[in-house]
Amino acid sequence: MNELSLAVKEYKTALKLKPDFADAHRNLAVTYYKQGKIDKGINSLKKAAEISPDDSRTHRMLGDFYSTLNKYKEAIEEYKKSLIYEPKSPATLINLGYAYLNTNEPSKAGPYFIASLQIDPHDIKPYYGLAAVYGKIGNIDMEIEIYQRLLKSWPENTPALLNLGNAFVSKKEYTNAIENYLLAIEKDPDNPDIHHNLAVAYLNLEQFEDAAAEYSITVKLDPGNASAQNGLAVCYYILKDLKTAKKHAEFASRLGFDVDKKLLQALK
Repeated sequence: MNELSLAVKEYKTALKLKPDFADAHRNLAVTYYKQGKIDKGINSLKKAAEISPDDSRTHRMLGDFYSTLNKYKEAIEEYKKSLIYEPKSPATLINLGYAYLNTNEPSKAGPYFIASLQIDPHDIKPYYGLAAVYGKIGNIDMEIEIYQRLLKSWPENTPALLNLGNAFVSKKEYTNAIENYLLAIEKDPDNPDIHHNLAVAYLNLEQFEDAAAEYSITVKLDPGNASAQNGLAVCYYILKDLKTAKKHAEFASRLGFDVDKKLLQALK
């Protein structure tokens, strides 16, 4: 019997002796979570909530468990219950915001991220959440502003630089995107996603040699990146290296990428 199974057995034994032991139900839930038995964990937390209905931790944990199962409606209900008993919990506010982000009402997430920042302005997670809200509702200017504000406090933050670059791409401001991708690469030179997105920006500016160089780095770091393989095919076709273009187009097709039929026909 492994350690987690032994822990489950011990908590169950404890609960036979004291069925109203809320902490034991919560600890059993955590153990089930570690085993990947999320539904059983939820059942244990529900029992803990019946015993101590005003315990904010239990409702927050239920929210987290439901979020793991992508049951965001149920998660939102539990996070809101948790906030009744602990209204200034940054963790609960943030998690509730992210739960709303995964529904068809992402704008409802904003006030919870803002409330969290009012409690702890040095927490980076609500900034990401707010930026995501603006991105989802199509307010790219505000998304950019949030990332720029974040980077003033955390200038070394690579994901923020990458996301800011992506936001500029959404506005077709490719030069600004490239500037941020290059800064991100300085911090994280082996990140294939940054190189890929930089290649896309170069491609949109018709800087085909630069794009091919970045796509090449991408596939070196991540050979199975079908989009980058396709990008190399496009670049080499335009650069009139048809043999290399065909190699990458065929590779992209084998990886399941829907390569442009006209390009495949031209490379036959």
